[in-house]
Amino acid sequence: MFSKISTSRPLRAVAGIVVAGGLALGLSACSPATNHYYAASDGTRVALPSNSLEVVNLMILTSDSGKAVMVGAVHSNSAEDNTATIAATDGSVNVTVDVPANDTVNLYTDGSPVEFTNFAPKAGSTVEAAFSDTQGDTATIFIPVFDGDLPEYKDYLPTAQG
Repeated sequence: MFSKISTSRPLRAVAGIVVAGGLALGLSACSPATNHYYAASDGTRVALPSNSLEVVNLMILTSDSGKAVMVGAVHSNSAEDNTATIAATDGSVNVTVDVPANDTVNLYTDGSPVEFTNFAPKAGSTVEAAFSDTQGDTATIFIPVFDGDLPEYKDYLPTAQG
């Protein structure tokens, strides 16, 4: 005959496996991989081949007046201070950003926003640019251009800044 102990041991083992699996799955959300920067929005994300710098969520917002503002960030993966340069092939963008070691510079909120006047590219287009660091490591990036059609960008348009 079977005792109560022998029938409950397999059930306890299965319950223990289920609980352990649930804990392991729950803790995997706390892994270091969740600390990496990523482009969660409409902007572009490109790292230089050396991975010294990367642009994160980079985009340009423009208004009908020809004014534009660059939104996004430049992140340093380097132990040394660096300088990022973003220069469009058509001359519409020429930006230099000092980036401290292992830090991120938000182009819109850190210091003065990066603004352009007489900006010709229209919303829906992309601006081809060279993205480089102090050592000359370079990557080609394509920066999307948006206007205020999407409500989440209206407050950042140059005309909204006064």
